[in-house]
Amino acid sequence: MNKQFIRKAHRWLGLTFSLTILMSAGSGVIHNVMTRTQAPPPSARPSGNGLDVSQIKLSVRDAAIKLPDAAQGIAAVNVRSIGGQPWYQIYTKTNRAAQYVSALDGRVDPAQDEAYAAEIATTFLGGARRVSAHGFAVDRVLGRQAADHRTGGDWPRLPALHER
Repeated sequence: MNKQFIRKAHRWLGLTFSLTILMSAGSGVIHNVMTRTQAPPPSARPSGNGLDVSQIKLSVRDAAIKLPDAAQGIAAVNVRSIGGQPWYQIYTKTNRAAQYVSALDGRVDPAQDEAYAAEIATTFLGGARRVSAHGFAVDRVLGRQAADHRTGGDWPRLPALHER
């Protein structure tokens, strides 16, 4: 190798690394400026309206007995407030999907998964309209009549992947 090539390579490598370091230092400066000039993000708040534990009439054991595949074992149990009522959200070791058992009367209701998802969407999307996985709008949480796209309802339906 000749000296001329080594000097050129050294110069270009130095220039490349210098620009990289200069850009990272610049982004750090911009970050500090942004944190001083912009409002802080909103603080995290608990989701839901709380849970009245005096409503719970059924123990976790009694709720788990209501599920047919609970004998193989329970992976996790959560208490959720859905529609103002307490529900056990139970994950068994054999079924990956959540199963819902009412903490009031022990009723098993698979439709509570969709109601819980709609409640989460309402809380975090500010009351936005919800569209179910089947393609029609549902509004069980707020107690309004749902409009179905097939009957000329007034809520727009999200396009399915095959409709593109």
